[in-house]
Amino acid sequence: TLVAANRENPNNYELLRGFAVLEFRKGNLRGAIDYAKRSASLYDGDIETFIILSRASAEFAAASVAFSAEDT
Repeated sequence: TLVAANRENPNNYELLRGFAVLEFRKGNLRGAIDYAKRSASLYDGDIETFIILSRASAEFAAASVAFSAEDT
């Protein structure tokens, strides 16, 4: 599993990207962003990480705008 693999090698960008994908699919956008940022800091040449990061960031921003619009 990802958790067991992460224990063995906690600084593996592919594992962190995998966690980002899982968090994104669960709807945990903040978690997806955090994992994707950690993955990108280890290897900035992985385009898939930046795709996940941009999608999660866009959805997070859209949700934040919608939430603040409800308050007014």
